[in-house]
Amino acid sequence: MNDASIQQASPADAEAIIQLLADCRQDMLARGIRQWVAQYPTLQAVWADIADTFVVRIGGRLAATVALNEKGEREYEQVRWLTPFHQRALVVHRLAVHPAFQRRELARRLMQFAKQLAAQRGITTIRLDGFSGNPAALALYEGMGYARAGEVFFPHRDLPFVCFEKVLTSG
Repeated sequence: MNDASIQQASPADAEAIIQLLADCRQDMLARGIRQWVAQYPTLQAVWADIADTFVVRIGGRLAATVALNEKGEREYEQVRWLTPFHQRALVVHRLAVHPAFQRRELARRLMQFAKQLAAQRGITTIRLDGFSGNPAALALYEGMGYARAGEVFFPHRDLPFVCFEKVLTSG
């Protein structure tokens, strides 16, 4: 499993990350999930977060990615979070597993990594949003103990995104 370790992305990974996200978008669209649209995610969004992005490679191929930082979406201000909105929180962005590597627990491993990273940084809560039309993603977050905190709408989407939060405990 050493070949599937989580590593910090480098600027050289940006094009491969955007290709992975495009492949995921196509796969989701084929399954009727309109989570990501042509306007998002963009190469600009990937570049903006490249220093906060982590990847998993398997057999030399980019298998999964996630961006982890403290930048909440503007829409998050309207959510009734479990903790005060302005409290430090690690925010999960663009968690994606390439279709060829799904069902290998990579998303779960990246979410566990997010928890470890938050603890290392002294952050006690993790926030994210999941597309309400993607039941597998919602089940993953709920199964990992994330609580629903509300819903937000993003531009060009026909369904809301469910906001989740997990307050971390020590030990």
